[in-house]
Amino acid sequence: MQAVLILVCLPLSFAVTHSLQYFYTATSGISSFPEFVAVGMVDGLVISQYDSNTQNLVPRQPWMMEHLDQEYWDSETVLALKAERALKEDMGILKERFHQTEGVHVFQRRYGCVWNDESNITSGYEEYGYDGEDFISLDLNNNRWVAVKSQAVLTKNQWNTLEFIFNSRERYFTQDCRDWLKKYVEYGSSSLRRKDSPKVSLSQKKTSSTVVCHATGFYPETVNMTWKRDGEGMQKGVDVGETLPNGDGTFQKRAELTVSPEERKRSQYTCEVEPISGVPTLITLTEEDGNTVGIIIGCLIAALIIGVVIGVVMIMRKLNKKAEQSVTYSVAAETADIARPLVNPMAPTGSVAHVSTEQYRGQQTLQETEPPQSNQARLCLSIHPEAILSSPTTITRAMQAVLILVCLPLSFAVIHYLQYFYTATSGISSFPEFVAVGMVDGLVISQYDSNTQNLVPRQPWMMEHLDQEYWDSETVLALKAERALKEDMGILKERFHQTEGVHVFQRRYGCVWNDESNITSGYEEYGYDGEDFISLDLNNNRWVAVKSQAVLTKNQWNTLEFIFNSRERYFTQDCRDWLKKYVEYGNSTLRRKDSPKVSLIQKKTSSTVVCHATGFYPETVNMTWKRDGEGMQKGVDVGETLPNGDGTFQKRAELTVSPEERKRSQYTCEVEHISGVPTLITLTEEDGKIVQGPDITHQLQRTVV
Repeated sequence: MQAVLILVCLPLSFAVTHSLQYFYTATSGISSFPEFVAVGMVDGLVISQYDSNTQNLVPRQPWMMEHLDQEYWDSETVLALKAERALKEDMGILKERFHQTEGVHVFQRRYGCVWNDESNITSGYEEYGYDGEDFISLDLNNNRWVAVKSQAVLTKNQWNTLEFIFNSRERYFTQDCRDWLKKYVEYGSSSLRRKDSPKVSLSQKKTSSTVVCHATGFYPETVNMTWKRDGEGMQKGVDVGETLPNGDGTFQKRAELTVSPEERKRSQYTCEVEPISGVPTLITLTEEDGNTVGIIIGCLIAALIIGVVIGVVMIMRKLNKKAEQSVTYSVAAETADIARPLVNPMAPTGSVAHVSTEQYRGQQTLQETEPPQSNQARLCLSIHPEAILSSPTTITRAMQAVLILVCLPLSFAVIHYLQYFYTATSGISSFPEFVAVGMVDGLVISQYDSNTQNLVPRQPWMMEHLDQEYWDSETVLALKAERALKEDMGILKERFHQTEGVHVFQRRYGCVWNDESNITSGYEEYGYDGEDFISLDLNNNRWVAVKSQAVLTKNQWNTLEFIFNSRERYFTQDCRDWLKKYVEYGNSTLRRKDSPKVSLIQKKTSSTVVCHATGFYPETVNMTWKRDGEGMQKGVDVGETLPNGDGTFQKRAELTVSPEERKRSQYTCEVEHISGVPTLITLTEEDGKIVQGPDITHQLQRTVV
């Protein structure tokens, strides 16, 4: 999946407010990830995407495709190409300024506007970040650039002499950006203007004096949450969290109240939730409250991002594109804490097989690297469109979360999967040193990070069905996983002779279950600094070293037979059993079936025809091009399944065919989805004038640094 979707939460006043944001990210030192990625968003919903591999700006919402013609996408693609070239050149200049010649590096630009459709007031912002820290930002109020790093002073001095830039920026942010935002909001009116009311509940840890008021399922994301004592608003002892996405197009938020048992007896405490969708909801704290399910989300979650993209780089490999047969991988450091969590920190049962790090502190002579097996799929690094929010005041904080979208190729059947991702980082002061995310069928169900040191649910149905004891015990496992992966990171830095810079170590594991055949398969793999490190081959009960530095680890782990036995038991039994439970808990969401909408698209100047399917769920879909009724392979390129941001998915299959061939034969696109009978759409002479793939940059070209 070659796309990076960075979600940012803009602090909005309680009014009808909309936002348009663009994110550009240039990377170096991550061979498996595009060197440049651009994403456009309206009200937190991804509307367009571009990357340096495809060099094509494409729409990410059906209504963007419906309302904008091919000329729009072509012109926006040209702007994206210019933005790519400029940001990559700037990246080279910055590496010189910071005296860097190697390693993983990330340079980002973020800009956009916020518009209140009641007052019609618009405000804008633009900022740049490098390697996880703010670099330079635009102060529109005073018409000046502000340097955050000493290396940015030269840039600041140069840009502050260019008056025409301030004039063009001001015009863009107050007029052009607002006008386009209005258009987009109108195009996506049914999605962006809808109003879903929140469900509100109180929860408390048994051993804590903190009570959490949790609101979930609301849209739009603007909501006010207040704790009141005897009817008076409170500030002391109250901590209101960020608004976070649920993954189904709605949002959640919480407000924590710290109050002693004695104070609770003396006064009445009420949580008031004021959404834009209707009248306020009030819920009063009683003696009975406190035994309900525990706290929901407290901070970002991770979405994984582009190599250390201001957040972290999540690495993973695609499972082999063969039905139900998921190839196994894994990766790790020499500390065998690796036996750890056989039971993910987020999964509920079981003891964690823990092997002391000291058992592996032996010789570190490197041996010849064992080449990757042919059945190991190519690396798949991506970011989930779902999440990542924070204050827009800084680039670093704005991208504080990382979510991972895993490219799991599944056969056309009723298949579910449970996945866990651990990421340890160093050299990124603004990002947690450790993040753990649990996912079911691509939906984030749980999250932990080293800043909060608390495992929290990300779906309402996870909170409803699992008690506080579950979350407490899983938090303990997550703490152990954090300690282990951070120790491993230290060992790997020694092996790679690294003392500074940004570094990322990751572990990914999980299982895939077919609920018709009941067949289950598992996988486990580790990656370091954007590349595979070591993986588990369950078929042959052995670890496979991908890097020479992993050979010592491989040799040590391959002598530990009990690890293979415990892994096998976990992947074929425990993981499957928990996955079944989670699917049952989220039955209304995970077992629903939404049919795809299918259309044909073609660039006017191209012979490539795109069959585009969107709005379907679950994500498993087969797309085939046929010539005169016969399936085709030559000239056909089937893309990845991508999330729409509203809980549904989209996918496309490209057909390259000349005008002459179109006249000689009949070409049909067939889309098979579990929701119903196959959809067939035949290419005609009229096709080719419809919209195709999407947008993204908007003026504001400049050369940096």
